[in-house]
Amino acid sequence: MAAHTRGSTEPPALSEALGADDINVSFPAPRPASVFQLAGATTTGSGRFVLPDVALRKVVKKPIFENFDETAYNVKPPTQMLRFIDGLRYHKPTPEESETLNLSSATERIYLHVLNDILMMCGARKGARFSSLDVNRLRIIAEGLEARYEAVDETFRSLPTEVMRYRFPGVKKLEDDPSHFEFLCNRRRNSLVGMEGLDPEDQVRRQAFHFQWLARQYVVTFAQLKTAMQEICDRVQKDMAALGGMSAPTLSDINDAGLSPQRYSPDRAGCTHWCVHLVCV
Repeated sequence: MAAHTRGSTEPPALSEALGADDINVSFPAPRPASVFQLAGATTTGSGRFVLPDVALRKVVKKPIFENFDETAYNVKPPTQMLRFIDGLRYHKPTPEESETLNLSSATERIYLHVLNDILMMCGARKGARFSSLDVNRLRIIAEGLEARYEAVDETFRSLPTEVMRYRFPGVKKLEDDPSHFEFLCNRRRNSLVGMEGLDPEDQVRRQAFHFQWLARQYVVTFAQLKTAMQEICDRVQKDMAALGGMSAPTLSDINDAGLSPQRYSPDRAGCTHWCVHLVCV
């Protein structure tokens, strides 16, 4: 009984608060404003908030290779360089590109290390045809891009803090620094040579040069992809323009023909033998 009495005993302040008509007890500190109040939102009376017009940052999609110019060859800090390369290898098609190239609405981005994605940007889904030379050329470039990106990414992950913070004073491109040519002479493939005999400052500089050189190889290979795709696209557009008048019959044409090969013979309808075959089938 005593235990029950102790358990039912309530502090005076709490009893008064529960017994009061207004249970919204004021607290010493004001309640922080909600995100809707901070945004200046208003209510419609039905419990729904109407947010004011806010200028949101919108990423503008650019046509392919729009962001690839002479500045691509400039020296950049490692983090900025890797972000730039990511912007090159992933392309978000513009609405015009999606319509022109007949891309699916689910295709949010194109990975330019994959042959199929590259061919789509060359008009594969629009009916373009490519020679084996075109396919092999693009495949070799795509494989080269993937290999060079892996080298850049792996090196970036292993860079010490000193190299990440290193800047090339007064150097816009690697060729602007005379020691760049010395660096090229002292390297073997993808490894640094003779690092042990350098003082700490020169070691940092050598590693920074190494990363920039790997990034340059990716940029050079990407320039090859740009040239190859533009040449193939120009030729494909000319071929498709020349064949523009030789289209397959529509469904209404087939229904009107009544599946009659005589009516749609090459001599009478001006169609090719390929069109006649489709009608007969």
